[in-house]
Amino acid sequence: MRHVELVAFENDSILHQKALLLPIVKVSLRQLGVLVVVILSVFATYSITDNF
Repeated sequence: MRHVELVAFENDSILHQKALLLPIVKVSLRQLGVLVVVILSVFATYSITDNF
């Protein structure tokens, strides 16, 4: 039997740091950014199409 060493790489970039520690979920900065962009996109789309 051979001994094989495994190297694990952790992603410790700033985008993957936990921004919100809620009791149910932990939200990373990347997830928070995506959520803000989606909310702003929906609001902008609604504002544009509301005039028609």
